[in-house]
Amino acid sequence: MDERAIGILSAVVTALCWAVLAIGLKMALKYTDSGTIVWMRMVIASAVLLIGYLVTSPGQLRILKHLPLLGLLAGVCLAANYFGYMKGVELTSPSNAQIMIQAETMALIVIGIFYFKERPSPLQGLGFVIASLGFGLFFWDQIRVAVANQAHFIEGNLWIAMAAVTWAVFATCQKILTKLWTPQQINLLIYLLSTIVLAPLADFSNLTTWSWTDHGLMLFLGLNTVLAYGALGEALKRIPASQASVIIAANPLLTIAIMTFLRYQKVQWIEADLIDWRGYLGSALVVVGVIFAVRQPKDQSLEK
Repeated sequence: MDERAIGILSAVVTALCWAVLAIGLKMALKYTDSGTIVWMRMVIASAVLLIGYLVTSPGQLRILKHLPLLGLLAGVCLAANYFGYMKGVELTSPSNAQIMIQAETMALIVIGIFYFKERPSPLQGLGFVIASLGFGLFFWDQIRVAVANQAHFIEGNLWIAMAAVTWAVFATCQKILTKLWTPQQINLLIYLLSTIVLAPLADFSNLTTWSWTDHGLMLFLGLNTVLAYGALGEALKRIPASQASVIIAANPLLTIAIMTFLRYQKVQWIEADLIDWRGYLGSALVVVGVIFAVRQPKDQSLEK
């Protein structure tokens, strides 16, 4: 398999992981709180990577001895992103969180324009307009048909907005750091830092009350973190960021498809997402807008 094929496959893996993540997070909220969930995800992710390096390549751990300042910033931003997104899932729904978090791509492009001095193309401008219309339609739909508590819904979306901005800063730091370190080294550093940052938010007394099923779900969420971000790093290393972003941008539609299927199956283990035609149209416009927005000209990239 050539490098491009591996990069595309890695992007697909990231999209699939993120598509089911929000659903798993909503299920975990049945037996624990947001702070404990995000802390446990980071603990598991850190442990898997640390053990992997200790067994296969201890020399790669040198990044922990020479902590890059950008790595510290990336770790804090990823911790904020995880907690903000988790609160968004808690206060709204998996589908809403998946659509609204797409604002992170827009925030990343804005950083590219102002920090990396990139020149936005007309197609990117069109993408911003289409995505903005999609966000508006989806938000309107959820306010009208799905929201029992508008205050919680608005608060949840504010958390998601914070998560989007901090993810864009994290992604920018990671892109710069990949010039000096491997993606997995950077991931190990930021997972460990995020574990420390998030520890005060965790309720450790909850851990002793979990069933084996609860522990299994938490393990899945932690491994999902390792696989998704590991695959993302490999994708960005092998194919242009714009190509990887197009593939990954489709993941909210898969989440909505799964949640719609579960609603019609009338399952009892997760609360159904209610979406009307405005929401479906809005979600499609968001994804199309994001795809347009990430289609940069060939001579423009965050790799400058």
